[in-house]
Amino acid sequence: MRKRVRIALAVLFVAVVSGIVWQVLQPREPVYQGKPLSFWLIYGKPQESEDAVRQAGTNAIPTLLRMLRAKDSALKVKLMDLTSRQHIIKIHFTQALVLNIEAVHGFAALGAKAQSAVPAVIEILNQDGSSYHSMYALSTIGPAAKEAIPALLKRLDDPTTEYEYAVFSTLRGIGAKSDEVVPVLIRQLASTNVAKQGRALARLSQFGSDAKSAVPKVLGFLDSPQLSLRWEATNCLKTIDPEAAAKAGVK
Repeated sequence: MRKRVRIALAVLFVAVVSGIVWQVLQPREPVYQGKPLSFWLIYGKPQESEDAVRQAGTNAIPTLLRMLRAKDSALKVKLMDLTSRQHIIKIHFTQALVLNIEAVHGFAALGAKAQSAVPAVIEILNQDGSSYHSMYALSTIGPAAKEAIPALLKRLDDPTTEYEYAVFSTLRGIGAKSDEVVPVLIRQLASTNVAKQGRALARLSQFGSDAKSAVPKVLGFLDSPQLSLRWEATNCLKTIDPEAAAKAGVK
């Protein structure tokens, strides 16, 4: 029992000190109905959060970027662990993941009005390639985020890329052109990873006739020993070039 009390008091002390420091260093946020923007994003109902962001307009961007950058420090993780070991003092922690997700929702509420945030979001993406929330934030901004296309193409072309689906979806979401994305997908067909090849074939299909430049490579998969690749290649060829498919005997 004494050990639990000591743990609880230690957690309370560190939490209070951390809270004071956080309040002092916390930048000022737009206020909606007497409460800061982050409150509405984290605790408000969806409509309340959207209303708060839209009223703040572009003034919401610094708060959204701060939330998008959020990561749980080692100290915070330790505090959460200590808190879970005792039930005397209840302390609520907002995990960085929640902040990241709500930041995306905030950017979605702003849409194209958040265009000025794009360079900062690209910087977040470049600093942390696994930050898929930064990609989703760009996607919610839409075509106004086209400035991010080169960074996203570079990431899609990287064989070690994490969250490949998020990268591709973001490229489509911000209006990347077929002549920008198709060459990258064609290069992925040369991968030794069967799953990656299959995904590239499926994604080429999404570009329809705009992906005709991939036909020579796609034809090579019709005789693949991998059934999944033959199936993907068949569907891809019929979609991007029905005439070439017919000549190849694809039905």
